[in-house]
Amino acid sequence: MLAEGVDLEEISLKYEITGGYIRNAVLAALLSAVGRTPKAPRLTQADLHAGCREQMRGALQAAELESRLVPLRSLDQMVVAPALLTSLRSIVALEKARALLHAAGWGMDEQRGQQRGGTTALFWGPPGSGKRAAAEALAFELGRPMKVGRCRGDIGEM
Repeated sequence: MLAEGVDLEEISLKYEITGGYIRNAVLAALLSAVGRTPKAPRLTQADLHAGCREQMRGALQAAELESRLVPLRSLDQMVVAPALLTSLRSIVALEKARALLHAAGWGMDEQRGQQRGGTTALFWGPPGSGKRAAAEALAFELGRPMKVGRCRGDIGEM
């Protein structure tokens, strides 16, 4: 049984997982609820989020990942300024919308004559400022492994 206030639409928009993963996410959430109250388990929003995150993490680790990194942290686990979190969430929303537009066959790839290969983002700042953590959280939210590149030296000088 679902606890009061569970928003399934919010969960479905946040996690892009398919049938078997959805089933496993609900089972993981149910196990958590049964562990909490065995006689009358109620699935909470937090249970379902945890189950979905677990399934996404597993799906990413199962992928063929040669030189890629498996993202393990979500945006919800980051401690950043609200403005930065809003910007990162905007990137996720844009990329999810872009995938839907391409899938709908709006002819976007025909104009460029090629398939879209992924999302590219440039993060800059001093060492230890959270660039990699932000990239990892974006990759996790988009359900994709990530590749990391580094730029060395002063870009502004020619």
